[in-house]
Amino acid sequence: MKVRAYDLVTILSQVDLVKSSKLLTQEQKHLVYKDMLTDLPMDMFCSGLKNTRAAVTEVLNKEIQSSETAQSPKKKVTPKAKTTASKGSKK
Repeated sequence: MKVRAYDLVTILSQVDLVKSSKLLTQEQKHLVYKDMLTDLPMDMFCSGLKNTRAAVTEVLNKEIQSSETAQSPKKKVTPKAKTTASKGSKK
């Protein structure tokens, strides 16, 4: 099974399809990206295409990270209350 550059570049259009899908939640997209990364052909089948495989891997990792960021709940930051009592004050 010899992989061609065309085979790897086709994955990029599939990444774009998942990214623009309105049918999938962010969590589902994240899982699909991880599955796509796992499903990439092994290096030994991509001899001579290391740069293309690396580029596709980089795109998938970037999408995985951005989907993780989109999934994580944003914490609400509240300002700390100022204390009026000074420490170690003498009476």
